Amino acid sequence: MSPKEATRSTTFTPEFSGQRQSYEIVGTIESQSDHGLVITALYEVLKARGFNAGNDRHRDLFLATRDGTITHLFEAKTELSTTSLYEGVGQLMLLGALRPTKPKRILVLPRRPVALRATLKRIGIRLVTYEWTDSKPMFHGLDEAVEG
Repeated sequence: MSPKEATRSTTFTPEFSGQRQSYEIVGTIESQSDHGLVITALYEVLKARGFNAGNDRHRDLFLATRDGTITHLFEAKTELSTTSLYEGVGQLMLLGALRPTKPKRILVLPRRPVALRATLKRIGIRLVTYEWTDSKPMFHGLDEAVEG
């Protein structure tokens, strides 16, 4: 493609820069964090199925062989925002690339990101979803993600 052809088919929109308008928050802000509940429930399901599961400061959850070789990496998100998806994918790709063996990378989300399903598959990220039942996350696609 010549430089002229590239110019005709692309556009550029400058992003905002400068000082944003200030604002005040009035009232109480309450935060709910379900990430720990999701990770603990996933850990319990995997342990009950006989897997050697664990986590550390950098990884939400992983599966390892008896000799410590990490075979699966899990990254869980509690929302489907663009930022959460990019964080999850980035964490899985970077942490997986640091391993001498190539572990299966599994993204755990509250529902399927329909538009990204094919892309996730193409880059080697498996998908597990969950839904809340009686205040506990129930996982879908876990067997396929771990075994497949």
